Amino acid sequence: MSWLLFMLGLAVADEPDATIEVVASTDIQVYVAPIEVIVSTNVENIEAEIDPSQAFAYSSRFWHNAKVKNERGIYEPVRLNHDRIYIYSEDTIEYEWEGCNYKLKPMKCSMQNGHFYLETTVHVDDNELVVRAILFDHHAQVIAMGTSTDRKIIKWIKQQEVKQQTTVYPNQGQTPIQPNCQGQTSCPTPNVLVPNGPTSQTTMEKPLEKMPLKWTIDHMLLNKHVHQAMLLMWASTRMDLD
Repeated sequence: MSWLLFMLGLAVADEPDATIEVVASTDIQVYVAPIEVIVSTNVENIEAEIDPSQAFAYSSRFWHNAKVKNERGIYEPVRLNHDRIYIYSEDTIEYEWEGCNYKLKPMKCSMQNGHFYLETTVHVDDNELVVRAILFDHHAQVIAMGTSTDRKIIKWIKQQEVKQQTTVYPNQGQTPIQPNCQGQTSCPTPNVLVPNGPTSQTTMEKPLEKMPLKWTIDHMLLNKHVHQAMLLMWASTRMDLD
């Protein structure tokens, strides 16, 4: 019996330690993708150029406006119980998270690594420009959105009417004015005619048969549109860390 207990003791002593240590990050992290500009095919001469990193820059500035759910189920300002929200761009995310291509599949990588994903798009058509910032959680659910728009302005200017003055002769007959030829051997032929009767003047307004002038102010993408969309998005952010 003692021999059997001795052999079991050796078997237990030789068994390797199978303890696995799991390390999870408790920081709030957000990956901000570059701004994507989508222009309709029929749009011409519309200003739609922007720095793709503006969404990252403004997120680094406005993240403190977000609110986070606490243990009582109440959303409170993020700085009450968290030092900060870590904001990463396409260039900086690779230093924190490796092994996933954020340029190819940003949302999938964000879900895989358990952090938030911010997508910003600019849609431009012939009549309107819309900047939209959408924040997704690690389950790919929308938790906040901010938009900013700029529309084309069209004004029609009515062309001025022309006033036309006319002289009306009621009697069409005309009498020549006889020159004074007294004491002269010859008299010239009269060449001045006057109407036989009263005359009157009337003023007539003749409208122009032309289309009104069209004045167009095209919409354009400005830095203030991205600024406004990002500020509204972060101000409406409600994060649930469960």
